[in-house]
Amino acid sequence: MTSYYWKVGATDAGTGQWVLVKTAILTSTPWVVLLYEGDNSAASSGPASYSVTFSSLQVTSPGPTDAGTGNGPLADAGASDARDTAVAADAAGGSDTRPDAGAGGASGADTGSVDTSESCATGPGLWTMKAPLMTARYAQGTAVQNGILYVFGGCTGGTCSTGDPVTSTVEAYDPVSNTWSPRGPMPTAYEPGAAVALGGMIYLIGGDLNMNLESAVATLEAYDPVADTWTAKAPLSAPHDSPAAGAIGGKLYVTGQWGGPTYEVTPGLLEIYDPTTNAWTVGAPMPTDRGSAGYGVIDGKLYVAGGIGTNRALLTTLEVYDPASNSWSTKAPMPAAIDSPASAVIGGKLYLVGGTSVSSTSTWVIYDKLYIYDPMQDSWSTGPSKPTPSYGFGAAVGNQLFVPGGYTATGVTNALWVFTPPCVTPLGDGGS
Repeated sequence: MTSYYWKVGATDAGTGQWVLVKTAILTSTPWVVLLYEGDNSAASSGPASYSVTFSSLQVTSPGPTDAGTGNGPLADAGASDARDTAVAADAAGGSDTRPDAGAGGASGADTGSVDTSESCATGPGLWTMKAPLMTARYAQGTAVQNGILYVFGGCTGGTCSTGDPVTSTVEAYDPVSNTWSPRGPMPTAYEPGAAVALGGMIYLIGGDLNMNLESAVATLEAYDPVADTWTAKAPLSAPHDSPAAGAIGGKLYVTGQWGGPTYEVTPGLLEIYDPTTNAWTVGAPMPTDRGSAGYGVIDGKLYVAGGIGTNRALLTTLEVYDPASNSWSTKAPMPAAIDSPASAVIGGKLYLVGGTSVSSTSTWVIYDKLYIYDPMQDSWSTGPSKPTPSYGFGAAVGNQLFVPGGYTATGVTNALWVFTPPCVTPLGDGGS
């Protein structure tokens, strides 16, 4: 295998600088990092120079090797010495036997430890499967509060078309214990249009009663995860089935509707909810009327990508709403036109995975592709495809993308897939 150069986060009583690692292989959880000199093939043919075990890791790539000779698994600021083949790097002097970075002075006596603030995978990222949901479901509300993933309602069988069964059940997933637990059921069994966490509550926004556009609802329900209770809030002015939604500045922003203007008062209607007054106002409408898009909030702006527009046309359009100016702008289009992808924001980037063409006039396809939008570059890239193609909803827990349930080629699923991106720093917000 090709050698890689990774930058592993470390803290230290000395400088708190980074350590450059020649090769890192991550396996299972907790992560076990094996560090080798030379090529990755040493993983199968020889012992590791050393290993470190911890719960999470932050990595950035690429990076240079040793500022001295570059012949060791770690980097230091000096010339070739014993530290180049030991377990640590030291920017000042002395040999060192700890997996850290630092400037310990002449004695090399530093006390740093590996930074375990975030999870990160080598290479392009990693998909893993976690404990399955208690109930297979699709078109469920999905949101995260205090590090716990919640799923609400949804379709539980058949083809998830008109008349197929829906549920009012709620499940909560704890990533630490990798377990699901039941929570208080929704007041009504239906398929929430979106779920957004705000101010300690999770709001279920719009949706439909049984995959029927004529049964789209304008309800707003607030779930309190601590009390495990529900409260009905002021309804939207019009039904929103499969809208884009996000929390910005203490308010909910909701726009779009599957099916186009036939089911809306205004095409692209943007409604804004203030929980302090329990009232809705209207913002500038989304230029491209659509539903079932990928979406997320980045730096106080709502990003809406893809989806299905009027006349059942699949879209690649990416539009961004800025509440500060109450205006929309158009950004680089998606590489492919899809609707109903799972989406979330991680590390300041918008992740969209899977999706389908089922609601369009195109041939029915279920996708596995992972698309990543970088607003700093206004560009899209691709990540590793999801092992099982599906469409549905997703959310970010920390810096990982969770895709619970959804619809696959064999029907509704209870699988929970998790994507760990490479080399991210800030945490994400928003999701669908």
